[in-house]
Amino acid sequence: MTSVGLSTLDGGGNPYISLLYTALRTEGVSVEEAELHPWRLYPREKGYDVLHIHWPEYTLAGPGAGLAHNVRATAAALALRMSVRTLRSRGVRIVWTAHNIRPHSPDAPAVQVNLYHWLAKDADAVIVHTKYAGQLVRERLGRVGPMYIAPHGNYLGVYDPPSLARTALRNRYGFAETDQVLLAFGQISAYKRLVELATDFETFAPSSARLLIAGAPKDLAVTQKLKELSAASHRIVLLDRYIPEIEVGELYSLADLAVFNYSEIFSSGALMLAFSFGLAVLAPRQGTDELVGGPALFAWESSPLEVLSTALEEPLDARREAALNTAQTHRWVDAARVHIAAYEGGPPSLL
Repeated sequence: MTSVGLSTLDGGGNPYISLLYTALRTEGVSVEEAELHPWRLYPREKGYDVLHIHWPEYTLAGPGAGLAHNVRATAAALALRMSVRTLRSRGVRIVWTAHNIRPHSPDAPAVQVNLYHWLAKDADAVIVHTKYAGQLVRERLGRVGPMYIAPHGNYLGVYDPPSLARTALRNRYGFAETDQVLLAFGQISAYKRLVELATDFETFAPSSARLLIAGAPKDLAVTQKLKELSAASHRIVLLDRYIPEIEVGELYSLADLAVFNYSEIFSSGALMLAFSFGLAVLAPRQGTDELVGGPALFAWESSPLEVLSTALEEPLDARREAALNTAQTHRWVDAARVHIAAYEGGPPSLL
């Protein structure tokens, strides 16, 4: 039985980790949280065969900002590197899942950013969710070793269904039955280009369209600008707060489309969440070509608004069916089997 040490359990509230490792345990893999402090490493004979790293910037340090955090982040990065070197000398295989091309925070200290380049070059295996992501890891992080494509699993049945009907939910959040609601869900961060989305929406979206932005504020300047834009428009609704699990299903159920104004899609997790709720998406063509097409995904070149009319021409039921069908094809057991190949040094997806 392959034994895996997991470097971090911090998925930012994302159930990705628990879903993946439940599937891996079902496939016979032993998983435990790894102790990565250099002075508390497990002995090889009582430890694990593989160290699996996910978000390296969170290992031993967690998110944060300021001088004190930078000091902790620097110490954590050194500890992680020392741990990896020690474990590798004991025959432990190092596997990294590249969820992003760099830390999301623009203020992440250089030592955390450099962890991405270091892992891309030094890990025994790198796992990505799409071929496009693998190409970026090659081009931007300098990966030359084997990589494995493990498509992101779905979130079917993870969140509780809403207790109210769609019409009642819309009334609760201030939307009419005839409104066409676009949902931008998730933490409010600069890289999601939400200010640009809201500005373009107010100018170019049809009069029946509404934009619902919901998520915890991570970038205060972006959040303040969104507050100003929503205050000046009856068509933009801002929920700048943590969204509890019970409310996630409500927001997706009342919406007509999910919208992503990212410059590119590196990881498909946010899209998979929308598909799992039966919600079709407006997403950039960069990084989505290999996933699926309309009526589950409407890819845009310059702005989500350029494909909005085309998306709304598709009946809501057809969009929902296509989205759910897409989610159902992304099984965690399939992702788990790719992970096992990476753990055991099996044939890679990308040489």
